[in-house]
Amino acid sequence: MQPTNTRNKTKHIPFRMCVICRQRAPKYALTRFTAAAFHSGGAEIEPDRKQQAQGRGVYLCDTPRCREAFSRRRVNRKAKGQEL
Repeated sequence: MQPTNTRNKTKHIPFRMCVICRQRAPKYALTRFTAAAFHSGGAEIEPDRKQQAQGRGVYLCDTPRCREAFSRRRVNRKAKGQEL
């Protein structure tokens, strides 16, 4: 006989939102990007493969439409001298 105070323990799955299409998905299904600082004071946006880099990051889903839009935004921000 099982004790009455046991709970059904399920593992928590964190959800994140794609920065382009705003769809919510499990964190493991999205790619995280962070700004990697350079010594010259600038920053380059790079994928965070381990999803453990310090600082704020943005998440992107794997659809071609979102990847293309994200690439365009990165180029535009670089041209204007803005970070992430």
